[in-house]
Amino acid sequence: MVQHPGLGGYDQVAFRNRSLLRPHPRVNAASAGFLSHWGAHGNRKKTKITPLDIIVSTCILAIAAYIGYRIIVGLNYKWNWAIIPQYLWRYDQESGKWVANLLVIGVLNTIRLSVWGTILATIFGV
Repeated sequence: MVQHPGLGGYDQVAFRNRSLLRPHPRVNAASAGFLSHWGAHGNRKKTKITPLDIIVSTCILAIAAYIGYRIIVGLNYKWNWAIIPQYLWRYDQESGKWVANLLVIGVLNTIRLSVWGTILATIFGV
């Protein structure tokens, strides 16, 4: 009989020679449960921020700021947000109702395609 160190606390030993069964050195009584493979809450190592983390984060923020600057200043385009509602909903004269316009139809189609893609990917495993 062989037990997994995280689930039973024993090294791999033969079932017949029970005298060789010894507790695994990495497993203590507090973490010898079913979820001990992931470590007990008290035994988790704290993540340390290294200088490389700071450099990479600074580079990512600088690139994002540069892209934002280029979009705001470089495009030199004044957005007319007042016309957006007319692309969301429109009043249909024939039915006398408000109906979805281009943007709402596009968002609903995107959601529909996402759901179908998720279902097909789940079925076929792609």
